[in-house]
Amino acid sequence: GVFPGAGGFRLAEIRRSRQPGLPSQRRIIAIKGRHTDLIGRSYVIFKALELTADLLRDHQIVVHLPQGEIRGVVEYLRYLTRLEISIIPDNSPHNQILSLLGRSKLSIAMSMTDGTPHAMLESMVMGAFPIQSMTADTRGWIEDGVNGRVVPPEDPFALANAIRDVLGNPELIDRADRLQ
Repeated sequence: GVFPGAGGFRLAEIRRSRQPGLPSQRRIIAIKGRHTDLIGRSYVIFKALELTADLLRDHQIVVHLPQGEIRGVVEYLRYLTRLEISIIPDNSPHNQILSLLGRSKLSIAMSMTDGTPHAMLESMVMGAFPIQSMTADTRGWIEDGVNGRVVPPEDPFALANAIRDVLGNPELIDRADRLQ
């Protein structure tokens, strides 16, 4: 069965929301916008996007699950970098988030602590290459550089390097999707 808390997925059902073709050909980068002082680290993501803006000009960046002041940070980043950045409202239906991931090349989420990150699992199922913070359970799911990338949760430079590496290696993105 399917259980709350990432206990399972109805794969055939949710994979219908995937964009046809190779994930490396997609032009969306999904960002989990959650940020709290204790857990989320979306500010690290936004700094890494600033550092990699030269590579992201032909991509659309979509922030989901924004919290608090994140909208203002997104506006500032949009102004600073001239990148195409949009926000999916916090109260959006879950199937809208899955559809986003099914159209995304990369999915980036940073957190200080997490069990098995649900967003990471959904990204893997939907073919969006996950770049995830190094937390307790992440390493059990991602073999760094094989089916995803893991980076320190508070290091925007390591995240920027991971983004550069992955975007420069479309074969990695497509191979990771075949492994899921």
